[in-house]
Amino acid sequence: MQNITRAVQGELSIFSVSRLRTEWLADLAQGDELTVDVSAVTEIDAAGVQLMIAALHEARNLGKRLVFTHANDTVVQALELCGIPFSDEGFSSGSLPA
Repeated sequence: MQNITRAVQGELSIFSVSRLRTEWLADLAQGDELTVDVSAVTEIDAAGVQLMIAALHEARNLGKRLVFTHANDTVVQALELCGIPFSDEGFSSGSLPA
């Protein structure tokens, strides 16, 4: 089982989602689990939240595990505005409703 770890630094926004989506999907194709550290995200918009959710669904559909960890206040607030709780354990493809 190959685990891959990435970190997002800077914006998780409309300006970066295309690149990040490509990277994350390639990582999921290579490994069984992808962990994305979002502690260094400085800005997140609706496109960033949408990418996180879409990537989690894609991971689940592929039978893989994707986990977002170490969310800072910026990320937690954006997720909470969308009604998505972020726990200390992170936010993962296993926590999505069916």
